[in-house]
Amino acid sequence: MRLQVTCVGCQVSTVARALSRVEAPAQRKLDLIEDYSLKFQTGGDVCLTINDFYRRAKVAVGSFDPLAQDKAEQNAVALQALPLARAILDEQPDRLATAIRLAVIGNMIDFAFGDHFDVETAVRGLLDLEFAIDDYDAFRDRLAQASSLTLSCDNAGEVIFDGVLVEEIARFRAERGLPPLDIAVIVKSGPVINDAMRADAELAGLDRFATIVESGTDGIGLPPTEIDPAVHDLLVRSDLILAKGMANFESTFDYPVFAQHTFYLFKAKCLPVAQVAQAPVGGMVLADGATRSPAWADPA
Repeated sequence: MRLQVTCVGCQVSTVARALSRVEAPAQRKLDLIEDYSLKFQTGGDVCLTINDFYRRAKVAVGSFDPLAQDKAEQNAVALQALPLARAILDEQPDRLATAIRLAVIGNMIDFAFGDHFDVETAVRGLLDLEFAIDDYDAFRDRLAQASSLTLSCDNAGEVIFDGVLVEEIARFRAERGLPPLDIAVIVKSGPVINDAMRADAELAGLDRFATIVESGTDGIGLPPTEIDPAVHDLLVRSDLILAKGMANFESTFDYPVFAQHTFYLFKAKCLPVAQVAQAPVGGMVLADGATRSPAWADPA
């Protein structure tokens, strides 16, 4: 996805928040932000731009993982809300649909778009959540037909609820007498903003139901030019991909070899993504790339 003018404030704000978490001279941080602003090119690739900057920033401030503490706190908050989420889930006739709602609530826990999010309140309102785009029936049907599934995770915190979703996917198959899916879960190979890594996925218990695979990159999303060739092949071979979060959408919606068998699950947190997805800003999205991607295009 190409950078729009409206991306400037968002990306600079994300960079500034990340830099505020590390001990480094203030002028060095200001120089980094100025350098980033000067290199910002409208029409450039969203994910590749932030990935390049974040790598250079980590070197400049001497911090391998500037948001390690934030990620730990996000995981802790999600784990604290997990018993409540499971109690609600146990009362619902369609556990899979409820788990998807829980997973998209998790997608609201995002350092890049603000520091405060009341997870418990959001979980209590789980059943009132409405989707702007809701291709759940198609997802359920494809899930029953698939032999393999690849889940591409997004952030720490929300990955805890991804663990519940993968558990419910396994239950969905078992209750229908279907063989277990071959499930892979993609996480980042190195820290970028607050994206989930292997340790986060293991904390969520994803390794109980799936093989955890590192993307081969310390960048956001799944840019085909950055991910490990083996991960690219995994995605091409997967019967079904569930891509969590906006960066996974931004980096693959116009790449047909992925989009044609991908369902995208995220909250449309900004105008450019909302315009491409054809959803309102703030809308929840479960979108079938096979049917919707031909109509998706960057705004002119």
